[in-house]
Amino acid sequence: MLIALHGSWHQPAHFADLTSRLTHTGIDVLAPDLDKDSLPDRVAAAQQVVDSCPEPPLVLAHSFGGLVAGSLTGVRHIIHLASYVLDPGETAIDVAVRAIEQTGTPDPLLAVMRPGPDGYTHVDPESAIETFYADCSPEHAKAAAQLLRPERDDIGQWTPTQVNRDVTPSTYVQCEQDRALRPEIQEQFAARCGETLAWPTSHSPYLSRPDLVLDLICRIYPRGASQP
Repeated sequence: MLIALHGSWHQPAHFADLTSRLTHTGIDVLAPDLDKDSLPDRVAAAQQVVDSCPEPPLVLAHSFGGLVAGSLTGVRHIIHLASYVLDPGETAIDVAVRAIEQTGTPDPLLAVMRPGPDGYTHVDPESAIETFYADCSPEHAKAAAQLLRPERDDIGQWTPTQVNRDVTPSTYVQCEQDRALRPEIQEQFAARCGETLAWPTSHSPYLSRPDLVLDLICRIYPRGASQP
């Protein structure tokens, strides 16, 4: 069993193509909706899916989904796709500020985020295509941008209370052409994982290069769960 965890502004439907490909290989996929108002609630929603699996599953976490994945128990292996791997007490804002101080340039996500009066941030679809889906086909990029939805405006302040890195094997995929999460930040996160891979992709390789993601999952899957 594979559990796919989406990132901020995204939803399970973004995994539809990858899910179809995996199903054809005989790998079942569950993609819980993480549209919850707090990190504990998101972790609880994902943990419920993990606990429903007959055996410890493999987890694929994209972007902010990594913050959820890092707090789960009963998982055999986590694949982090350009995702956040934070320590307790550390926030995404902390990481962004350090990167701004090191590089002298603004956080790239500021170019796409539009704060709203409702306590949520919204993403400009046209900017999102360039930031999240730069190496996707125009058709896939446009479809993915149309699926984006508002996100809580305080997620940058969320921090895990526990992490599973000492007991859960993990693979980090650094996306070298990422325009959403700086590659230098990804290097720091990758150092916290067991294995590191570098792909010449932008932020969403499960959309732009599903072949790479599928091959990686199939390589790890026998170690992460039983074949059906």
